[in-house]
Amino acid sequence: MKKVLAVVAMLVSASVNASEVRYVPVDESIYSNLCVVAAVQGLQAAQQQGGAEFDATIRCNGKLIADFARKIKVAAEPVLPVTYKVIAANDQPESALCVRAVKEGVGALQLPREELNNIYCNGRTLPNFARTYAK
Repeated sequence: MKKVLAVVAMLVSASVNASEVRYVPVDESIYSNLCVVAAVQGLQAAQQQGGAEFDATIRCNGKLIADFARKIKVAAEPVLPVTYKVIAANDQPESALCVRAVKEGVGALQLPREELNNIYCNGRTLPNFARTYAK
C-alpha cells in the first residue's frame, strides 16, 4: 500500500460573530484535493471522487484521511448556547432564595456565608447553584 502525505493548509479568518475555516490544497495532487473533499464533504465523498486512486492510507495533516475527516466533522458541529429557566419548585422561602440568587446574585441576599451554605437548591449549596445557573 502506498503512503502519501497530503498536507492541507487551513486558512482561518475570525470575525466578531463567527469564524470561517477554508481548506485549501497545498498542491494540485489528487491526494491534496481528496483531503480537502474529506474535510468539507466527508469521507464518502472523497472515496467517490478518488475512485481507484483513493487509498485509506492517504494522510492529511499527518492523520489518516478517515481520522482527519471525522475530526473535522466533530470540530465543525456548532455548539449552541444553553439557557436555563429557573423557577421556584414550591412555595418555601428557600426556593425563592434560590431563584433570587440566580437572578440577582448571592450578594443580594445579604445572608451570612454559613447560612448560604446550609441552603440547598437541587442538591447543591445555594452559592454553587447560583454560580452554575447565573446568566
